[in-house]
Amino acid sequence: MKLFQDIFTILVVLLNMYFVAVYVGFIALAGTAAETGVMVLNFIDIEIAKLREQKQAPLTSLEIKEAVETATALHVRPVAITAFTTMLSLIPFMVATGAGADVTQRIVVPTLGGMLTVLVLTLLVFPVLYSLVLQFLEWRERKKLNTPF
Repeated sequence: MKLFQDIFTILVVLLNMYFVAVYVGFIALAGTAAETGVMVLNFIDIEIAKLREQKQAPLTSLEIKEAVETATALHVRPVAITAFTTMLSLIPFMVATGAGADVTQRIVVPTLGGMLTVLVLTLLVFPVLYSLVLQFLEWRERKKLNTPF
């Protein structure tokens, strides 16, 4: 019975070490994901503010879509550079074979996979969702003012 308890204890400790390393990777990923997401939303907000300043009225859905497309297209480069430099900086840790490489690889692999996912979400999914939210808010504003469209 004592042997079973010792084996179980060792297994739990090893699994815990594995999961702690993965959690550290997810924490690092969350910070980078928040940074790139805020960058894109900030660019979109700047573009929307420029349109509102020009028009001085609630925006139409088409204007919002165009502003989101313009902001996202113009700022693909800074967002992609941020993500790719992060991914490139993690590659040496992923291919390392020295002491402690097993732990760093458990941190790096989820971070690399997550960065690819974050890049796609930040450049494709978030702008679409944000556009829908902005369109709803503008529709509600137009409804208050009783303007068409």
